[in-house]
Amino acid sequence: LNDNSNTSQILELLYRFVNKNKELSEYLGFDSYTEYKDVMYSRIYTKDDVNDFISNVKEYILPIDFDSFANKIRSKVARISYPEYAYLVEFEETSIFDGDYKTKRLANDYAKKIGGNYYKTYSDYNNKGYYVFSNEENCLTGAYTNDCLSYFGKDCQDVSTFIHEFGHYYSFTNGDVLEKSLDLKEFYSQANEFLFMSYLEQYSDSYLKDVYDIESSIKLIDSCNTLIIGSAFREYEEKIYTSTISTPADLYEIWNELNSNEYNMQLDDYWKIEIRYDVYYLSYATSLTGALSLYSYSQNNFSNAALAYMNAACNSNIDDDIVEVLTKNHLDDPFSEEAFIHILNLVEEKSK
Repeated sequence: LNDNSNTSQILELLYRFVNKNKELSEYLGFDSYTEYKDVMYSRIYTKDDVNDFISNVKEYILPIDFDSFANKIRSKVARISYPEYAYLVEFEETSIFDGDYKTKRLANDYAKKIGGNYYKTYSDYNNKGYYVFSNEENCLTGAYTNDCLSYFGKDCQDVSTFIHEFGHYYSFTNGDVLEKSLDLKEFYSQANEFLFMSYLEQYSDSYLKDVYDIESSIKLIDSCNTLIIGSAFREYEEKIYTSTISTPADLYEIWNELNSNEYNMQLDDYWKIEIRYDVYYLSYATSLTGALSLYSYSQNNFSNAALAYMNAACNSNIDDDIVEVLTKNHLDDPFSEEAFIHILNLVEEKSK
């Protein structure tokens, strides 16, 4: 992102991309391309909801002292023993398919703890081989899941990614998510990952609790950054698709002005990935807000949080959007002030 050698080429591509998208949305009868993509992503929340989300990010998340939080995490890392540090690296980087399966057993034990149809689906997923992986030199990178199979590239075989992708698979198998919003699809994977971290923090061997506390702190601070990026992207997209863009440089100027005036210069040049993830990040951010709500809930009552996750993933009403699914399972409306207060409370707790 910080490699400026390709800025002019990407700006030219984005300029052409934005103008073609404007032509497409106009041809299809939409007021803007963002409105068109919201329909394509099955988002049924309102513009007021989006404005509330952006306002809450700016009020509660943007002022977080990220440097101080990062230093707290470094201090935690410095205090653990070398074996604990080695385990932290193993947890983050080791493939669950390497034949040792130390971290794979964590996923197995977690699934047993959740129980019910979660454990049944997990057992089928493993025993019937509903996932594949590859470590070949030219294999696909990343990790992906559709309604019947997961794929794990060589860069994405750690246990957290495995749990993340199983969250997708579980919801595909047990709910009607194929017809639901992108926000919900992303919630099921991210929420499963945070519920897994809460399980490790609460039920692991005592000597590993500090390691899992560090890992969850890292995930939390990364999530807060993602909320900021999701908010900024949405504002940027609204501007570029409702403004007259005369030159490629206008796109760069709009991002820089937004960064300077609204986001305290905390943004990198994320506009460069707009071509690949156009009007997508709002869903990733709202779903992450819901996942953090589940994580907060699980800190006080893991069993009820696990039940809420299963009920949400097995929701059978295809007309429900993310707000309906979360709130009827005792989780925060991701656009509400309450949701962001709970996230800030998590940050303050992890900062101790």
